[in-house]
Amino acid sequence: MSISKQTPLEILATKLVKNQLKYDLLTHKQSLIIEHSDAVQAANRRKVIAIVGAGASRDAGLPLGSEAIQLLRKEMFENRNWDQRIYRAKLNELRQVSRLRGEEFETIMLALSEESGRAKEVRDFLANLYSLKFQPLYSNEILAHLFKHRFIDAIINFNFDELLDQSIADELRGGEYTYVLSDGDCPNPRADGTFELPLYIKPHGTVSHKSTLRFTRRDYFGIPMDIRDLLETLLSGPNVTLMVIGFNMQSFEFNEIVGNMQTLPEIFYVNHNHPEADIVFANEVGGQKRLKEYLIKVERKENGLSRTLDELWVKTSNIFKDKEPRNTARHRFISDLFHSRDSSPTPLRSQIENDGLARYLHDRTLIEIAFATAKGKGLLNISVLRNDRCGNYYQLYRRSEPRQQTLFEMCRNLGLKRVGYSRDAMRLSLHPGPKEFSKEQLGILRPPEFQAVVREFASRVVLHLQSDVATNNINRCFDHFCEVLQLLYEAKEIEMNIMEEKDYLQIYQNPRVIYTETGFHILTEKLLSDYEWDTLLISAETGEWLTKHQKVIELIKESQRPGILNFIIADTAHVGELQKTYGEQIGEIRDLPWWEHNKHMTILTKDREPIICIYFTRRLRSPYVTPVLLKDADCRLVLQYFMAYWKKAKEETSVWYGSDQDQEIFFKEIEEKQNVHQKKK
Repeated sequence: MSISKQTPLEILATKLVKNQLKYDLLTHKQSLIIEHSDAVQAANRRKVIAIVGAGASRDAGLPLGSEAIQLLRKEMFENRNWDQRIYRAKLNELRQVSRLRGEEFETIMLALSEESGRAKEVRDFLANLYSLKFQPLYSNEILAHLFKHRFIDAIINFNFDELLDQSIADELRGGEYTYVLSDGDCPNPRADGTFELPLYIKPHGTVSHKSTLRFTRRDYFGIPMDIRDLLETLLSGPNVTLMVIGFNMQSFEFNEIVGNMQTLPEIFYVNHNHPEADIVFANEVGGQKRLKEYLIKVERKENGLSRTLDELWVKTSNIFKDKEPRNTARHRFISDLFHSRDSSPTPLRSQIENDGLARYLHDRTLIEIAFATAKGKGLLNISVLRNDRCGNYYQLYRRSEPRQQTLFEMCRNLGLKRVGYSRDAMRLSLHPGPKEFSKEQLGILRPPEFQAVVREFASRVVLHLQSDVATNNINRCFDHFCEVLQLLYEAKEIEMNIMEEKDYLQIYQNPRVIYTETGFHILTEKLLSDYEWDTLLISAETGEWLTKHQKVIELIKESQRPGILNFIIADTAHVGELQKTYGEQIGEIRDLPWWEHNKHMTILTKDREPIICIYFTRRLRSPYVTPVLLKDADCRLVLQYFMAYWKKAKEETSVWYGSDQDQEIFFKEIEEKQNVHQKKK
């Protein structure tokens, strides 16, 4: 479909996809993924930035600016008996002397703040009014998902509330993005003007740090210069796209930065209507309009923004076809389960927080345990759980409820049993039997096993929910819950977490990070198709991915040589599928339990020498990994890891270093297996 025939939603979806792909195109430009430097430079200059305003929090019942003014006036003049004459005089002075528009939010807030020096009372009232954090909106969940998976480079949030803050904190781990609230948070750009991590910026402050709140024009002028410089650098460039979500473009300091750009961005307004900026910057230059604007209209219905962003996500993910990115099913379920029916603009707290924050945190912990269990295919580790999203909610629950259950007890209540030799490792089992598993029973649930228990497992979770909002909603979304658990079971276990591990920076000479799952898939296919190789060495959890990706299967089968695949796997659940898929192309499969290894490798070799590999570590079945592409001496080092594991899997010895002589012996053993297969053939 040509650009001219696309709707604004489709155009934006295409831009999001191109923006995500740039990360791995740039990273691997020296690895023959992109050969032309002009294409690399064009990708490097591409940016997508989300601008978020009050309309994005409307479905949580938070007031817009005009509604906040009415509430503030009522509080100050009716309940606290402020002198309205002084306020009116000050407002008139700002109109007549300072030439400010009296109906503007910022002007009225300035008049109220300067009435008898009561700025602190105004600040405290606003902090209380917008002090809302734990109400997951699906629109915010989608934004956080786009942010996590690098479709969006930065989010500039002008809201005081922390609803989006929490969704982002749930979706990304601490080291995966830069949170900018004050000048000390501002990162330095690279030489090309890009930033190492995605940026989340709150120029007008946040309620948990009341001193940062900026709500008058005078406050806006007081934005630290480092933050202003950061915004100017971020918004500069020839190929910038802005997603303006629920924002009326009345922030004059932001519009001034945009208006001063040499090349103005394309702007997609995701709003009820086309906003009117308080300065004109869409002027004509040389007979051409400098600013391209599109309206993606949001219906004035409950959750209208969520519906629009969901449509955007569907169109974005559909572009990938067979490489569809991780879905948003869990996000939709979370927002449905904890959705408050009271969406009026006046409550100071959501139904969740009125209902009892401790109960919400308890329920959220249970749901996250369920998700982690399904994602881990029935097997999880408490140590990993403690440091994940689940652990974060459990820690909040512990602070809010003195007599809480332990995380281990909550897992056990849902039907998870520990392994006899380890309190940390737990496996799902809903049938009567011993309270612990033996070491030999510690494996993932196979598909028929999980399908047989998924509804009963979901029922266990429902039985232990405590909050009114969750118990009221669960009946209508129970089937959805079961579907999400099944989807998580069927999905990939691992997630990219770029800053979780930095070991590769100290160990390898020239590691190239793989930023996205899409890039991971594309790169794997490119390696198999572009390099001449005769043996593939794979260390994996189950090897399931080699049975799922049709293109990978086709590329491997093109060789038609027997014995070219050699595996070290931690769980034998998919050995049968591997053997059925590749037959005599498999040389040998050795198993090494997951608690005895953490190195995952895909190594391509030719004539007994390693060519190139993808490598990552995965400790204690953690889903978070930082894959890197390695060549030359770095690839040789990874081959040493594989040879050590190969021998360890056979002889159960924990020390074996791998010299040049060991490498010769290793490949001789591999080739003997290949010869045996060849003779049989």
